[in-house]
Amino acid sequence: MNDGAYVSLIQNIVKSDMSEEEKAQFTDILWKKSKEHRQENIAILEKLVHLNGGYNGLGATLFMTLQHSGDTTIMVNYKPVMDDCLTRQIISPYQYAYFIDRYKMLSDEKQIYGTQVKKDDSGQFYLYPVENAIVLDSLRKSVGIEISIEDYLKAFSM
Repeated sequence: MNDGAYVSLIQNIVKSDMSEEEKAQFTDILWKKSKEHRQENIAILEKLVHLNGGYNGLGATLFMTLQHSGDTTIMVNYKPVMDDCLTRQIISPYQYAYFIDRYKMLSDEKQIYGTQVKKDDSGQFYLYPVENAIVLDSLRKSVGIEISIEDYLKAFSM
């Protein structure tokens, strides 16, 4: 199961008519399985990068695995790889923007492109702090993120 499938299942559970206790129990199990799955993917990725003698053809796999690893040490180790993938057009500027913003958020730094949101204690989503909100939509467009920050945030308000 890919990482997105876990998120989809969790979203369905949250929207279900289960009790809050059941929802918490099932979502906790799924988040743990998702974390285990990400760790397995990282181990596979490390082998693939070395076996392949490079990373041509691994762009989407690299992006998805690193983006969702949740581990800044791994992200730091592979940042030069992601930089090279961007330069060689193995990943898109769009993917790189998501990678950099996630890394910055996990490192307690302001993000650049406004791709990362967090949930507050009341369950409301908010935009993780950005370096320059005034030019945010322009920066997003420059890397191929066509949705405005306003519309992006609306997607999280259920």
